[in-house]
Amino acid sequence: KFFKKKILKNLYKTNFKFNALIYFKTDIFFSNLISKINTHTNNKEIKAICETLRDMNYNVFLIDRDAKIEEIDDLKNEDFEIFISNASGNSARFHDYIIDNFSIKKKIFYASGPEPKFSNELVSERYQSFDKRHNCVSVRRRLVDIKKNIDRLKKIDGIFYIGNDFSKSSYEKYRKPLFQLLPIIDNKFSLTEKEIKNKKKNNIVYVGGTGLICKGLDIVIDAFLDLPDFKLDIFGPEDENDFWNIYKNKIKGKNIFFHGFVSPNRFLFRNIVKRATYHVNCPAAEGMATSILLTNTFGVIPVVSTSSGIDIENFGYEINNEKNSIINKFNELKNVSEEKTLIRIISTLKHSEKFSLSLYKKYLSASIYDLLHQK
Repeated sequence: KFFKKKILKNLYKTNFKFNALIYFKTDIFFSNLISKINTHTNNKEIKAICETLRDMNYNVFLIDRDAKIEEIDDLKNEDFEIFISNASGNSARFHDYIIDNFSIKKKIFYASGPEPKFSNELVSERYQSFDKRHNCVSVRRRLVDIKKNIDRLKKIDGIFYIGNDFSKSSYEKYRKPLFQLLPIIDNKFSLTEKEIKNKKKNNIVYVGGTGLICKGLDIVIDAFLDLPDFKLDIFGPEDENDFWNIYKNKIKGKNIFFHGFVSPNRFLFRNIVKRATYHVNCPAAEGMATSILLTNTFGVIPVVSTSSGIDIENFGYEINNEKNSIINKFNELKNVSEEKTLIRIISTLKHSEKFSLSLYKKYLSASIYDLLHQK
């Protein structure tokens, strides 16, 4: 545990003419361990947003998602040219209050995933399907509280979304300016030429966070139980008992190996992923699945559904969110030559270079500038 302030006034102690307000998390500014323990990309994004605004000559004010309303009120007397709020999920509970009670010129909805109602529909369908197939009642995870989110998109000036057209299309109905951002994927580990050539075509990984059902791991496991020629290594949470009570015995002694949640900085993770050729993933609704983008930096070819938010371009393979689609695709992949597979591995590595800190800052500053200068 560590101490953190919930409100950071003028974070960099600058003396610029204009102020910018961010509603996200303050953790990253109070513990160097955060970036090592919690590898979620939003910690890098928060720091990058603050640094970008400072470099654009703004005094930066940051509100933590756990801040109480009386703490937030302490900033009421300030004038803000920009407000960026991480409001697409269940964070930023006082988003509407700030917009209604603060002096703000441009209000930005920072969307780390698809439009909340659209996302909920897709996620709920996954749970209903799982419960029906297994005759159970699973725990609902990764659902947005729509009652608290219903007005969040009505009083904003622009939407900065993480993702591709899958996310973008879900927000178009609001008729607000849309600006794309790409997540920051930081992997200092680089493959040698020998490691690239030594990858095994039958080595597959699945990497995912909380919400195994809505992330589609059940669909993946069901498929690979019928693909005995492949080896599937799974990285994800082990505390979702409603899921593992059903699946732990199914994978025992099979071609599927579960490692729990393992930090990407750990040897176990890196050693397995660098040997993998494909990453299979079929989530219900993602902005841009960073677990897939991370394995891209190890030259792991994505075999994913559209709802992952990943552009497969000329290097990946598309699947549908169902068992037979995965089985058919991997049976096809058995017949792809080593030479063609190697080309896709190298193309995957090249594509992963797009998700850098410098490019994120470039996109962000350009988007802020364009929004401010729109008539």
